[in-house]
Amino acid sequence: MKYYISDLHLFHPAILQKCSRPFATIDDMHRTIFQNWKKKGIGPCDEVYILGDVGMYHEKGIGKFLMALPGKKYLVTGNHDFKNIHNRDFSSAFLWCRPYAEVRDTERKVVLFHYPIEEWNGFYVGSYHLHGHIHNTTVTHIDRRYNVSVDVINYTPVTLDELIAYGTCFFMLPLL
Repeated sequence: MKYYISDLHLFHPAILQKCSRPFATIDDMHRTIFQNWKKKGIGPCDEVYILGDVGMYHEKGIGKFLMALPGKKYLVTGNHDFKNIHNRDFSSAFLWCRPYAEVRDTERKVVLFHYPIEEWNGFYVGSYHLHGHIHNTTVTHIDRRYNVSVDVINYTPVTLDELIAYGTCFFMLPLL
């Protein structure tokens, strides 16, 4: 199964206030992300696409954190990842790191990019676009474009089917 998530901002305490995240400490946020990932039932053969902003600096801690999570992880880089992708501790947590990707998810084409795009490859023939970057800020609704920032998916990786079921580019899942 394929899962998607963005904007973890691990080891970045300022993000708690900046995005009004509901955690007293960064360790509380880390614990919630870790627990939610495990509760989701992600297994070692599942694929998890992280659409940028895993964290900036703290590459060893981020790498260790990600290696402890199940699943095959792929990174579509965001604006906060550029310093870390050159570090072995960080990059070894991923099967690949790219600025842009297109994948198939149960015969559906999905365009992955950190930033929201107005039109994407396959836009007129039913492809999907998943992004992060905007956290919990709303953008103009465009069919088949979904924000997977942790701030709107309750710090839990989601499937394309779950995104489609909510029918909007911005939503908030119930807490696990």
